[in-house]
Amino acid sequence: MKTALPFSTPLSPNPFETSSRRKLRPALRWMSAALFVLGCFAAQAATLVTDKEDYPPYSVVWITGTGFQPGETVSNQVTQIEGPDAGAAYAPWGVVADTNGNFETGWIVFSDELIGTTLQITGTGQTSGLIASATFKDGVSLDFSQFANETGNVQWINGTLNANNSTYTEGMSVPQRLVINGIPAAPGNCSSNSNYHCLTFKVLATKGGFHAYDFLTSWQQGVQAADQRIAPGLNLMAGLAGFQCGDLGNPEFGICTNLHAMTNVFLVPISGDEISNNVVLNTITNDVGLRITRYENLFGDRTATLYGNAPILNATFTFVGYEPGSGEIYSVYKLCWESASTQFILEVAGHLAQTTDQGQLLSYPDTGGSANINGGPYHFKLVELDCGSTGNKDNQIQGGEIIPQPICAVSVGVTNICPGTSATISGMALAGKAPFTYTWISPENSYTNVISSSVTNVSITVSNPGTYTLYLSDALGLVSPEPCSVVVGLNTGTTANTLTNQFICPGSSASFCVSAAGTPRDATGDFGFVWKKNGAVISSAGNLQITTTASNSCLVITNATGANAATYCVEVTGQCNTVTNCVVLTVSTTPPTIICVPNKSVECGQAWDFDPPTSTNGVISILNTTTNFTGFCGDTFSATRTWVAMNACGLTNTCSQTVTVVDTTPPAINCPTNKTVECTTSWSFDLPTASDLCGTNRIDLVGTVTNAVCGDSFTATRTWRITDACGNQALCNQTVTVVDTTPPEVNCPSNKVISCGQAIDFNPPTANDVCGTNKIVVLRTVTNTAGFCGATFQVTRTWQITDACGNQARCSQAITLIDTNPPTIICPTNLTVQCFGDIPAPDPSLASSSDTCGTVTNSWDGDTYLTNGCIITVTRTYRATDACGNTNTCNQTITVADTIAPQLFGVPTSNQFFSCPSQIPALPVVTATDNCV
Repeated sequence: MKTALPFSTPLSPNPFETSSRRKLRPALRWMSAALFVLGCFAAQAATLVTDKEDYPPYSVVWITGTGFQPGETVSNQVTQIEGPDAGAAYAPWGVVADTNGNFETGWIVFSDELIGTTLQITGTGQTSGLIASATFKDGVSLDFSQFANETGNVQWINGTLNANNSTYTEGMSVPQRLVINGIPAAPGNCSSNSNYHCLTFKVLATKGGFHAYDFLTSWQQGVQAADQRIAPGLNLMAGLAGFQCGDLGNPEFGICTNLHAMTNVFLVPISGDEISNNVVLNTITNDVGLRITRYENLFGDRTATLYGNAPILNATFTFVGYEPGSGEIYSVYKLCWESASTQFILEVAGHLAQTTDQGQLLSYPDTGGSANINGGPYHFKLVELDCGSTGNKDNQIQGGEIIPQPICAVSVGVTNICPGTSATISGMALAGKAPFTYTWISPENSYTNVISSSVTNVSITVSNPGTYTLYLSDALGLVSPEPCSVVVGLNTGTTANTLTNQFICPGSSASFCVSAAGTPRDATGDFGFVWKKNGAVISSAGNLQITTTASNSCLVITNATGANAATYCVEVTGQCNTVTNCVVLTVSTTPPTIICVPNKSVECGQAWDFDPPTSTNGVISILNTTTNFTGFCGDTFSATRTWVAMNACGLTNTCSQTVTVVDTTPPAINCPTNKTVECTTSWSFDLPTASDLCGTNRIDLVGTVTNAVCGDSFTATRTWRITDACGNQALCNQTVTVVDTTPPEVNCPSNKVISCGQAIDFNPPTANDVCGTNKIVVLRTVTNTAGFCGATFQVTRTWQITDACGNQARCSQAITLIDTNPPTIICPTNLTVQCFGDIPAPDPSLASSSDTCGTVTNSWDGDTYLTNGCIITVTRTYRATDACGNTNTCNQTITVADTIAPQLFGVPTSNQFFSCPSQIPALPVVTATDNCV
């Protein structure tokens, strides 16, 4: 018994179910309901139906059961009825029928099933005993996908790519991917090599006489996101990565991802495309082959990319020929490869023919590209695998969704403008998809104007001449193949030479001539001239004569009188403007005017000169100059100059100007700088010096101000006043600051040494300051015991002496306490003992010692012995040592005197008498003891 994964979805769509299969389910349910109704009028019969007959590995078999008893459990089981493992059964599973006796369940085809195996699903009602079955096959999986110009993978097998999915433009390459799973051995009637396989495609070449897909090209040239550009100027499928394998929900996602990760990649050149085959394409006069050559020169060779789960040994991708249809012509291609792969990917793209381009010579301007085809669809068909039909595997594009590039046109109301005026330029969108972006640029005017609009005609108003270029793009980012330009010219403004005022005597003549320049007012090249006298238009009459040509005009006055004196103006008119030049004619009957500059005052010491007068109709000369010093101070004075003006007719007039030289400037003082001196230093004020440009000076002392600071220091400021001959004054100050920056002089006491036990008494310092009093305070007293013995130490006292101005000095005295006195020691009392062994051991602790400057340590120096007969005298010496190493000794005398006699033992207690010597006993044994032995 084999295992498989069954599942049922009585209430909600199964997670393995695709959207297209969900659409199938209502139809299947309707079919089941119809069968159930029929069963009410005939013998009850149960049925099982699968959603299709052929399932590749990993796909889901959707099974619909009808005609079973409502609410009963139906046991389902899949068995192999044809194949190498015929008779093998998979694990059964149960499904509960609904109230109509219907159910829906699913079963996953496992990858270990052999290609071509026939399977049977059998359902048995556990209550009714009804049995139904259906057969299906484990076949080859063909997933033929087409990609939109967006980031998602959209499946369009047997469908049409509509406007809500994607929009293509001419010049794009539409990427196509075929994923094959479960490739069987090639049948013998197709190839003698079981690993040699072939696919046949039919691609729409023309429809209604227009090009559709004109050739095939590389997948990478269709999906790459790089900034490679192709006519009519769109990025090639930007946003769709070349390795994209579609949605995770796509069953082929895992195969695609795995094969892309392998190294079994083969690039096969695409060859033999539609080159010069105008026999079939008799309505197409342009050579497709030339476009292919130019395309490859721009973007590289065209290749199809193959992937397999085994090495691909060789492959060919060949254009076979054209296949005419009803108003359509198809290009037929054949891909053959040799490989043991059971999983296979083909990636290729179809190039959408262009009506226009940007000079790359890729388009068909005479016959038209793919955007000219109305309706649809465009077909990219997979029709055959290994001599067998693949069914209807057709990727389609709706013809109306291929957009032509926009075309621009421009017009201008006036071709030339005058300074300060403007021209209106109209830009038109003759083709393309709204909204449009109209980008106007005039580099010489640094002009850029971007207008977004849904209308096909927009206008701009410009006020500068130059070339204005329109770049048109539409809602899809398509750009017009060529920009549209218009040149706005500039009319030159009218100018005329200026006229010079004239002064004449009665009976003389005067003439005024003007020449015009710029753009004339009309095509004849003439300017307009109008002469006026005091604002009224005049013409030739009496002693006035006016002569005019195309660009010149003259006014001549002869035998002038006072009545001819006036302001004459000429108005010169051209294409753009009118200029007016005026002139004054003076006929002398009165003395000339002379106007002097008003009198003025200048400062003494400054350079000056008289200001010349002006005269409109006379020649000016100096008549005389006078100078006056009376009543002036210092070097000041006044001077008067008189001028006379005479006109050409001999009439005169005079005027004068007086210049007064005054002194209002105080003397310039060189004031001594402020200074600082030390207290008790001898000093004095420094006198200022002064100078004046207009006389002598007098220096006077104003006063001296003194301010105390600190101690005997102070500041003193002296002020002087300097007065010149004209009473101008200036003040000058010098400040002398007497400071005290010197610390007090200190007489510091000497350091001293005292013995331990003496009282510590510091000697305070004395101080003297030349600029005030001092204050002496103890700053600190520091005791140091480090490195000293016993109770000795060193103590240092520091004083700080501060004068009245804060200057400070410091002084220190150190007192060292030392220990040079030995300690005192008293030995234990003398003693007498009987025996030598009774002498006690030395014990320094029995000696009594003390010291006035620390602790004392006792020690035993040794014993000396003196023998006098039976008397032994022992002298024992003890030593006391203090913390500073001072020592002292004492002696203890120990006398050894044995005054106790020894004792005898064994001596007979009484005398004995014997008669004969032989009776005398042996000598007794007598022993003795002594307290010292």
